[in-house]
Amino acid sequence: METEYKNHINYGEFYFPQEINTTLKIEQYSILEKIIYNNIIFNDTLPEEIKNFEIPEGVEIEEIRW
Repeated sequence: METEYKNHINYGEFYFPQEINTTLKIEQYSILEKIIYNNIIFNDTLPEEIKNFEIPEGVEIEEIRW
């Protein structure tokens, strides 16, 4: 697997990639996953409905370990 980080923008003392490309090679095949970030906003205020989110009653939760 090969990962490439591109088009960095400066945020304080950090650089954040606006594009991440990951290539996975399996035998004669290649799989490319490309993530592109647009209109990046750092430390924006979260809406109240997200900050105060509660899981609805009766919803079944399944924990998945990576």
